[in-house]
Formats: sequence, structure tokens, C-alpha cells
Amino acid sequence: NEVDFGSFNDGVYTGEYHGTKNNLRDAAVEVTVESGAVTKIMVIEVAAAGDSGSGDIPKGIPIDDLFRKVINNKSLQVDAIGGATLTTNAYLKAIENALLKAQIK
Repeated sequence: NEVDFGSFNDGVYTGEYHGTKNNLRDAAVEVTVESGAVTKIMVIEVAAAGDSGSGDIPKGIPIDDLFRKVINNKSLQVDAIGGATLTTNAYLKAIENALLKAQIK
């Protein structure tokens, strides 16, 4: 299933991704859609082992930077953050799973 950024129902949707390596990459997000567009993405479950929930990807890069790219580009096809590819991909997959729920059928 591919996400079509042009056809979402308004609402708040949760998406999860269950990673490998003893759940070290599990991630969960909450995505808000208003007027058919993604307006906000929040972390519910952090996708990094031992992370305190700071909202940073390893290397101290704020996860909000990744979310902003998704919102601004209206796409999940954004560059992974160097040195944090697995973590980036876990969040992108969780976002995709949320957006599939929001998709107008």
C-alpha cells in the first residue's frame, strides 16, 4: 500500500512499527490531519534503545526535523538521517501506518 498525500480524512491517527533486535526499533507516532493535510506528528514510543524519550535521534538531531520534512514535502520519501538510518526508517514506517488509516478509501 502506498500513501497518497492528496487524500486523507481529517483526524488523529496512531501508527506503530515493530522493529527487530529485541524491539529496539519499535516506534509509535500520532499523526494529525487537518483540511486533508498532515499538520502534526508526535512521538508516542521512542525508536531507540535506552533513549530517555528526549525526541532526539542518535547524534542529537531532533526528531522534529524528520517530521517537518515529511510534512513540508508531503511525502515519506525523505532522506534518512546519517548514522540513524534504522531509527529514521522505523519512524517513517510508523508514520506510513498511521497515514494508511487516514487514507480516503
